[in-house]
Amino acid sequence: MKILSMLAAITALSLQPAHAAEPQSMVRQALEDGQATGRVDGPVAEETRKRLNATGPLTLAVKRIYRFDQPGCARVQLDFTQEAALLPGTALPVPYSWSTQMNICADGHPPANLKRRD
Repeated sequence: MKILSMLAAITALSLQPAHAAEPQSMVRQALEDGQATGRVDGPVAEETRKRLNATGPLTLAVKRIYRFDQPGCARVQLDFTQEAALLPGTALPVPYSWSTQMNICADGHPPANLKRRD
């Protein structure tokens, strides 16, 4: 249950303006170009490292799954990987990955309708 609440918090934070703003810009790039990847810094990465007792970087890969009729809107998949996570019951740090999908527009809001374009 803790992982689900962390995932919800990360997804919400990834769309809010922040000084690093990398997750938000990666989502926008994927909406336009079809995909984006990069290292996540700032409060999102710090919170993830703290919760997973990790020492490695947090990376995010965003992929557009399909577009909606509304311009600038699509369904995207977000794949997070936290390197060097020390999970409960493990002796050595390992990469930890999780994914989620969402319907999103370039302005950060959900699409007004879900009619698919492609």
